[in-house]
Amino acid sequence: MNMKRTLTRGICAMAACVALLGVAPAGTFGVATAHGAVVSSADDVDRIYLRSGRIVEGRIIQETSTEIRMEVVVGGIKAPTTYSKDEVLRVERGDAQESDDAAESGESDGGVDVDRLRERLRGGGESVDPSLAGAPTVYHMPLRGWLGSDINTRIVSEMLEDARRQEPDFLVIEIDRRWQRSVFEDAPDDLGNASKFDEFSVADEIEALFTKEMPRTWRKIPHIVVWVKSAMGGAAFLPFVGDEIYFHPDGRMGGVGNLGELFGSTGDHVVRQKQRSLRLARAQGMAIAGGYDYRIVTAMTMRAYELSYRAVGGTVELFEGVASRANEQTLTENGTIRENQDSLRDVVRGTGDDVLTLKAETAKTLGVSKGNAETFNDVLAGMGILRNHRKLDGRAEKIMDDWIVQLDELGRTMPQMWEDYQQVAVGRNGVDDEREAIGRRMRILQDIKRLIDRYGNALFVPEGLFGIEKLPPAWGVPQPGDLEILLEQHRVQLMGLNG
Repeated sequence: MNMKRTLTRGICAMAACVALLGVAPAGTFGVATAHGAVVSSADDVDRIYLRSGRIVEGRIIQETSTEIRMEVVVGGIKAPTTYSKDEVLRVERGDAQESDDAAESGESDGGVDVDRLRERLRGGGESVDPSLAGAPTVYHMPLRGWLGSDINTRIVSEMLEDARRQEPDFLVIEIDRRWQRSVFEDAPDDLGNASKFDEFSVADEIEALFTKEMPRTWRKIPHIVVWVKSAMGGAAFLPFVGDEIYFHPDGRMGGVGNLGELFGSTGDHVVRQKQRSLRLARAQGMAIAGGYDYRIVTAMTMRAYELSYRAVGGTVELFEGVASRANEQTLTENGTIRENQDSLRDVVRGTGDDVLTLKAETAKTLGVSKGNAETFNDVLAGMGILRNHRKLDGRAEKIMDDWIVQLDELGRTMPQMWEDYQQVAVGRNGVDDEREAIGRRMRILQDIKRLIDRYGNALFVPEGLFGIEKLPPAWGVPQPGDLEILLEQHRVQLMGLNG
């Protein structure tokens, strides 16, 4: 199992406590690098080099023949974590003495030795035929469209199953979340959609496919690379599943800055605050599991949070509060104070500082992104395998395109079915004609229900304060509960006619 995708209980518990108390540890800590390592100024830290490409720093507490127990620090939170020896490439202790045990164990079919792959492939400047045996394989997974309908657990699961069968060395996930829904009402720009933490539950379900389902069902865990084109709304949490992240020059990651206002201002204050804290802790846990600083997520989601960074000895350090010195830069100010509040234009464009919206250069500066990539080939170049790879002939592109076509068709079919239902005349002729008319209406309702059951959550959109999911209002089709009521009314009508 790849430990990159194992969220340790100790870290989760501590993050949850931090969120529930509404405070964060004081002090300044290093920013996590794009591959998950934490920048540290200490010379005596122990380092574990994982086959996934991650470098974990901390203090080794115990080492056995099968595992290594280490106290790690992520975003200032300390917690003991256990790593299986099968996942460890080598160990570098604080005294610069390395343990060769893991290195001598050779290749493991539980993961990809990324460092060794890249070192071998970068050796020559000439092009290598990608069909040659031994070239690393790449599977491209495009996640495009509206989160929840176009991008959902059903489609991601189908893509992952196709990838699993081919056992790629690298899995490149392209995230291009669009505000224009393929089958729902028009949303021409980001206006009104700039604060969408209510979509977190969708991202949470998708994230579990990578962090829980993949380690359980895959024989070989690939090195996951995320290419961010647009990761706005709930999609902002998905890049944290990656071992490394690249940004399109126009890429953005954010649009979830309304957590502090979620659940409104009525009702029990303690209950509302607890609900927000629980959601924040889970979101922070995603970042921590990926090796990123939890404060980045806090700044993305809470308008009252102040976060800045400074350059220290060639590295970047995050700290809470606003910048006050020449080498410091403010990321977010307290947006709940009137004079600090962003304009509507700033909110829509993601250029304000009430909450953090990561753009390409900022993400690179903070170590979230390894670099900019305008094209897929640029991603491969950043990974060091542009001239030496074999792109797998996966079905992901077709799966995504076919699904969007199906949803487009459904967006026309279901409203037409409801219109047909309404046009069936009932109660105007004799008993036999009335029975036939009621029967036609019931068949149409049952057909609509079958489509809802078949496509599931992809058809529903969150609505209202608590994000209750409903069929798109633009369709005019009754909600599932109302369909059941109509069917029952027709059954009663038929019983009366047959009585």
